[in-house]
Amino acid sequence: MRPTLVDGDFVRVVPLKSVEHQLLQCGMLVFRLNPGNQNTVVHRLVGIGDKFLFESGDHSRIVHPFSREHLIGMITHVKRSGIIHPMEIPLLWRIRNWMEALKSRI
Repeated sequence: MRPTLVDGDFVRVVPLKSVEHQLLQCGMLVFRLNPGNQNTVVHRLVGIGDKFLFESGDHSRIVHPFSREHLIGMITHVKRSGIIHPMEIPLLWRIRNWMEALKSRI
């Protein structure tokens, strides 16, 4: 799978307060702080736990846990070659989220 973002892209980050964490869905792109080196990271959210969130790059099978307190926000748009594109959750992730919601009702 190719990465969603490429060098030269500009992203719009919507900050998330801790009370807004219920807005998180697997499949969305998130922006977080890497506390080890104070850099920031953009990856796809692949899991949601009580204390930790789980992310992975689109071109990687490795899943990284990180603390909710390091979440800065979610990516809503990307500007590439002067064109602004909304960042939607990919179809396969939407289907997965729907199936998880159905399982929780059974």
